[in-house]
Amino acid sequence: MLSFASGLWNLRHSSWFGLFFSLVLMMAMGGTAGVYSVALDEQREAARDAFLSRSPMWGNKESNIVIVEFGDFNCKACQALHQKVYREAIEQHVRSGRAVYYYVDVGILGKDSEAGSRFLYCLQKHDSALASTFVDSLYARPEQHWNASKYRRLYQNLKGEQLSTLQGCTRSRAAQAFVKENQYRMRKSMVRELPGLVVGDRQPNFNPQDVEALLQEMSGWTVSIPIADPLYTGQTH
Repeated sequence: MLSFASGLWNLRHSSWFGLFFSLVLMMAMGGTAGVYSVALDEQREAARDAFLSRSPMWGNKESNIVIVEFGDFNCKACQALHQKVYREAIEQHVRSGRAVYYYVDVGILGKDSEAGSRFLYCLQKHDSALASTFVDSLYARPEQHWNASKYRRLYQNLKGEQLSTLQGCTRSRAAQAFVKENQYRMRKSMVRELPGLVVGDRQPNFNPQDVEALLQEMSGWTVSIPIADPLYTGQTH
């Protein structure tokens, strides 16, 4: 070992020493960068999981296929996405446990929409068993313009028993902050307009056949669905 070190010292002025030292340094930095990259990826994944845990969920949260819908309760195209694309292409994968589906309400279409996003945050926090049913029930009534009183009425119709708690929660700073976080996550996911559908790291067209084809590719599970017309252009309403 000493003779090896002595030999390196004697070559310290040669170009070979510089090359050897550069290679060692690059290997060391590459290893450190690799460890840092893995840690950063894990940190980002943990942050995403913590965020999604505060959103309504359908399916198996341990699934490798993560589907996120970004919507607004007063966006007509969002209602169509949740009803048509989910029912025709996504639901069977969720029910089978091959995919997990999250709904993230961004509340960007005015005060009534923001009130809905706050209400949903509080519902997920204080009465989570009704959160996904609440979203499904609301989107089953696409003809309505939703506001604070209608959110409360729908919750009562679903036999919810935490209304006073939810009303207090919707005025909290935490509820306000969560609306902003939802909007931030939408931008980070590169979703430019509503509705937004993210499957893994991809954004398929809002056509049941396209979504189904992507899910089959990701899961390796082949099923057939009825032929359906293209849904809509994806413009915000």
